[in-house]
Amino acid sequence: MTTRKRIESVTDLQALCERARREATTAGASPDRRQVLVCTGGGCIASGSLDVVSAFRRTLAAKGLDAHVQLLETGCLGPCAQGPVVVVYPDGTFYQQVKPADVDEIVDSHLNRNTVVSRLVNRHSGTGELVPLMKDLEFFSKQVKIVLRNCGVVDPLKIEDYVARDGYAALAKALQCVAAQKTLDACATETSGAGLAGVATMYLDADVVTRLDGNIAPGAMRDVLLVQQNAYEGVSNLWTRVVH
Repeated sequence: MTTRKRIESVTDLQALCERARREATTAGASPDRRQVLVCTGGGCIASGSLDVVSAFRRTLAAKGLDAHVQLLETGCLGPCAQGPVVVVYPDGTFYQQVKPADVDEIVDSHLNRNTVVSRLVNRHSGTGELVPLMKDLEFFSKQVKIVLRNCGVVDPLKIEDYVARDGYAALAKALQCVAAQKTLDACATETSGAGLAGVATMYLDADVVTRLDGNIAPGAMRDVLLVQQNAYEGVSNLWTRVVH
């Protein structure tokens, strides 16, 4: 088990953020770093994504690529019906319905020769044209992720990934405001842009707080995603709200 130094001040948080950004472990954090992201959200796990993770780990090691290609398990990416899904960075190629037997081809073709495995990428529903990049998928074209912005980008079990994306920044600012005995309005203004959309981070919707408290409505997948795949966001928002 990794022993982490306790964060006891805003300075400690800032230092952790800088170190996490240097290590560039979040998705697409470095344009020069090869990353393979495998979704390990509930839907993809049910489709066999953990076997895909194991296959990548074995194959990368066998081909001597494990020191050069970072393998990440992420939270839900969204299109569960197409799982297991895999995203390769820095280009952002999205592979769907990936099986362990497909891993060798992805490694040999994409990681070694920069050639996309076309049979595993999405096709446009109207034109039938290949849509290899995740950012171009129809599924995401009308979405703007806010609360779920880190799902599929960070390892949900790794606090460093969340902090690297300004996690807990709003809480840190709120604590500084409280220590300085500033008003709520002044704090809200100063916190704008820190963390999850600034003021929205500080004044978390009461309904979301209730669900985070353990009362998740049956079938409410977005709430499950928040708690399971982006829990640090929820904790940060909850404590920021409690501070005030």
